[in-house]
Amino acid sequence: MIQGQYYEVGQEFKPHTDFFEEHEIDQHGAVMGQRTFTVMIYLNTVEEGGETEFPRLNAKFAPKCGTAVIWSSLYSDGAPNINSLHHAHPVKKGYKAVITKWFRSSSRITPAPPMFVKEHNEYIPTFTRQGFQKAKMAPELFQEIQTFYHARRELSQDEHVPGDFIANETKKEKSSVLVDLSSALRDKIHDYMKPLLSQWCGQELEPTYVYGIRTYLRGAYLKCHRDRIETHIISAIINVDQTVDQPWALVIDDHDYREHRVYLEPGEMVFYEGGRLRHGRPDAFNGDEFANIFCHFKPTSYLPPQDFS
Repeated sequence: MIQGQYYEVGQEFKPHTDFFEEHEIDQHGAVMGQRTFTVMIYLNTVEEGGETEFPRLNAKFAPKCGTAVIWSSLYSDGAPNINSLHHAHPVKKGYKAVITKWFRSSSRITPAPPMFVKEHNEYIPTFTRQGFQKAKMAPELFQEIQTFYHARRELSQDEHVPGDFIANETKKEKSSVLVDLSSALRDKIHDYMKPLLSQWCGQELEPTYVYGIRTYLRGAYLKCHRDRIETHIISAIINVDQTVDQPWALVIDDHDYREHRVYLEPGEMVFYEGGRLRHGRPDAFNGDEFANIFCHFKPTSYLPPQDFS
């Protein structure tokens, strides 16, 4: 249920709880159950007064436009949480407008929608503030990688990525091909990337995967996705080479779900939290080739989060 509330000078809502008392639950909670969480959004900044106080918690919040107060009316075992007692103090000057949303333990919808709407990957902990960062590779190693690629790209093999993440807008042409790395070059890339990524994310890392050099072909696109929750936690993309008619963006969300477009030149890299952040190249590639290496690591102490779906 969502409800709007408007308070004029002198008006208040005296101390109360949002959960249904034992004598009320049969009447008000027979269909949708007990009230669980409350979200209250302030629609204006009150000139004076109108604070929301939780007296048992010694907490008080002044109404500020665009902010919200969220609390649980129940303990984790489902018992009423008396500490959620709250008081809307009288408005002393101006007015107060709020929207209040109450959540319930049951639903009128059959079958009931999931209680949790996040994807499993979104429960991976965050390790950096934004979730991604551009960097530049050491010229000597980049030159070795690029030379290796140019010497072997004629030997590339057709690539199929499980899940059909890579496709072509024509649906007829090939989307990407793969050049395998030598063991020596793969180890060198691992050894170079590990300390850089460890310093970036503040975690001791262990390598999980370094793919070969993937070359996207004209018309290809990479569907936006999140990476493997078991292994692809701290990752990097190295731009090896490109022949493009127009720049091709990596589209990636940050931890605040804001979308960014990242462009890489050969020799540039992007570090990113691939298991958690949605990313891809949803625009069809306009060019002849776009070659990348993907490196994946995970913290040594990492455990995949519980699935709440």
